[in-house]
Amino acid sequence: GVAIIRLGRSYRITDQRVAARRGMLAKSLSEVEIKDIRNITLEQSFFQRLVGVGDIGISSAGGEEVEVTFEGISGAEAVKERIRAARRPGEASVGE
Repeated sequence: GVAIIRLGRSYRITDQRVAARRGMLAKSLSEVEIKDIRNITLEQSFFQRLVGVGDIGISSAGGEEVEVTFEGISGAEAVKERIRAARRPGEASVGE
């Protein structure tokens, strides 16, 4: 799996699920099972594109809205592709 840790936030991608945890004092955890992922979005403002970061949104079959958001991720396109590859077992993941 992959873990991305930022101040007060951590994001995890495993072969089972994607998860976003926020907060230092109060905590919030959102997760979606890999097998349930139906949509992966990548949003980048002009400034985010200049500095090479982006926001990834993940939704499942059970919801119409984004359920897990990875915010301000460096190398967002590669992270998005890694999640996409995890949905299709046997496909090589980015960075491997």
